[in-house]
Amino acid sequence: MSLIVQKYGGTSVANIERIKAVAERVAKTIKEGNSVIVVVSAMSGETDKLIGFAQQISPNPSEREMDLLLSSGERVTSALTAMAIEALGHKARAFSGRQAGIITDTVHTKARIAKITGERIKKAIADGYAVVIAGFQGVTEGESDVTTLGRGGSDLSAVAVAAAVNAELCEIYTDVDGVYTTDPNIVPEARKLEKISYEEMLELASLGAKVLQTRSVEFAKKYKVPVVVMHIKGKPRDMQINPVYEALIPEILDYLRGSIKLASDAGIPDNMIVIDPGIGFGKTFEQNLNIIHNLQEFALLEKPVLIGVSRKAFIGKILGDAPAGERLEGTAAACTIGILRGANILRVHDVKFIARIASMTDAIIKS
Repeated sequence: MSLIVQKYGGTSVANIERIKAVAERVAKTIKEGNSVIVVVSAMSGETDKLIGFAQQISPNPSEREMDLLLSSGERVTSALTAMAIEALGHKARAFSGRQAGIITDTVHTKARIAKITGERIKKAIADGYAVVIAGFQGVTEGESDVTTLGRGGSDLSAVAVAAAVNAELCEIYTDVDGVYTTDPNIVPEARKLEKISYEEMLELASLGAKVLQTRSVEFAKKYKVPVVVMHIKGKPRDMQINPVYEALIPEILDYLRGSIKLASDAGIPDNMIVIDPGIGFGKTFEQNLNIIHNLQEFALLEKPVLIGVSRKAFIGKILGDAPAGERLEGTAAACTIGILRGANILRVHDVKFIARIASMTDAIIKS
């Protein structure tokens, strides 16, 4: 079982339907046998709305009161997300920055994290809860005044929490597929950068680029938080609508090479980068089988290979439209072939059962 931190930005939780979609992804991760900590931003546009309210009251509102006001957006999202996870049958607890034990300095509107106690987080995880943390915020140690971490501070919250609880993974979900020369939602001619150095990413972040918050880049590099780079065709909402490839494996390899380069240039140590070909993410039935059959090709990237085949739809199709709960044998077969073809990490639901199969397969290979 892994402890995974997932961060969802404002567009991912922009409305109730999207919050429900986030909850479904969290539930899927839990069903795979993992413990999950979710860090959420305010719903898209909510922070700007709150700023507008403040400016209608005063042209120069107190920074202390602004922090108290703006932190409410993330608390709303965290509570709604926890409710949505519970509605799917899983235990969930929402925490504000204070409740999560995020202690900062006393600089309002752009505070720096001093430490994370995380006692309530750890207890909730131990008690079987999914934890949902309001990002972007903390409290001062003496007065317990609410502070915020600056624009994009939820990224920093996620990376800092991942480091504090020794999470195996920190996944930051965004609605863009890379770093662009400018905002592609505003300028259609924006170009995606094939590579970018750590220093350049810091400069872009400090000048207002929206992909990563400045200090989250610094924090990830400093604490060596491992990352998984995964291939996906399209975006989650449309990835399964007729995905087409000219050359399946070469295209996935090229995509992952670019993702590895971005992670490496951003300061993530090479030995902390894992690759995932994204089985089931923008792939047809035949393409999923093709990836497993040719998994050895990903050894060219010289990174550990993770596959997530557990209970997926293509297995159900092979087993006569078997429902998700009746796909264990198919999952076991796919995992075994995956190991034989070079998979190093398996993400599964039935951890104990598959672990025993993996141990046996490894023993045969090593003999």
